[in-house]
Amino acid sequence: MMSIILILSIIPATAIADEGELNVIVGVNETLEDAVKRTAGEDHYDTATITSLSISTAEGSEIDATDFQYMRDTLTALTSVDMSRAKCEEDKIPDIAFAEALGTAENNWTPTGRPNLKRFVFPDTVQAIGKYAFFGSGLTELSLPSALETL
Repeated sequence: MMSIILILSIIPATAIADEGELNVIVGVNETLEDAVKRTAGEDHYDTATITSLSISTAEGSEIDATDFQYMRDTLTALTSVDMSRAKCEEDKIPDIAFAEALGTAENNWTPTGRPNLKRFVFPDTVQAIGKYAFFGSGLTELSLPSALETL
């Protein structure tokens, strides 16, 4: 009986990652990457299989540029991101959040995107969307927050 209970405790983390959907709560002083590993089980998930990510933030925590970089560079299979229950640092989606910059010189900079990203739900509190934040993405579903002041 004890071994059955142990197996059942492993199944939910594996099933979440296998289905491609993951719901995470980012705690205070925790990165999105840490929250993903904690939620999915560090040894039981593959970032290439996560296609849908729903992010909530605990009171006092925020999603910052490093977290967006993690989504862009590591969670490359994402097609849907729901941040409706999250808070962004400075209430802003950072520049090149889901776009990569090829080249380093200002005149030789070419942004590329994540064409598989189809859906993005903003936090209601977002007031600004940075330059090239979604450049090259394949967004087909987008609802701008009422607090938005700067595109």
